[in-house]
Amino acid sequence: MKKSLRLTTAAIAMAALLSACGDDTPSEPTETTAAPTPSATETPSDFSTDEVIEESEDFGQLVAVRVGAHSGFDRVVLEFSESVPGYTVKYVELPVLADGSGEPIDLPDAETAVQIVLTPSSGYDMEAEEETYTGPNTVTNDKAREITGFVRSGDFEAVLSWAVGLRNEVPFKVTTLDNPARLVVDFKTD
Repeated sequence: MKKSLRLTTAAIAMAALLSACGDDTPSEPTETTAAPTPSATETPSDFSTDEVIEESEDFGQLVAVRVGAHSGFDRVVLEFSESVPGYTVKYVELPVLADGSGEPIDLPDAETAVQIVLTPSSGYDMEAEEETYTGPNTVTNDKAREITGFVRSGDFEAVLSWAVGLRNEVPFKVTTLDNPARLVVDFKTD
C-alpha cells in the first residue's frame, strides 16, 4: 500500500511538474485588441473635424497608398511594410505647400484640405538605397464623393506628408490596422 501511495504521489508530482514546464501559452485566454475595420457598407462612427495626433518611435516605411469610395464615406489608406509611424491628421488652409520648397501643391477642385504628416516615415529605404513607395505622387478615385485627390507633399528627413483635397470640410475618422500595417482616414460623405 505504501509503495502504491508513493508511486501515485510521485506520478501526481511529475504530472504537475510537466504541466508547469509545458509551452508558454497562458492558462487564461489573452485578449487581443484589433482596430475595427469598417466594411464597405458600414459607416464608421466617431467622426470629427478635430486634429488627431498619435506619437510613435516606430519607423513607417511607406509601400502603398489608395483612395476608396464607400457607402457613407471616402477613404485614404497609407500602407507600411512593418509599422504605422506617428501621425498628425488635420485641416489646413489652401494652398497646401510642399515640404522643403514651399511651392503650392496642386489639388484640383479642392475647396479645403486635410494634411497627413507621418514621422518617422519615408517612401525611401536609406539602407537599401531604394524607393519602397514606387506609386504615383497623386492618387484619385472617380467614385469618391468628397476626395478630389490625394497628393504627396513631402518626404524629407524621416517626415512624410500627404495632402487630401476635399470638396467640403467634412468630419473624418483615423484608424490604424495591422497585417499589413495601415493608417486609414475616412471622410464622411452623408
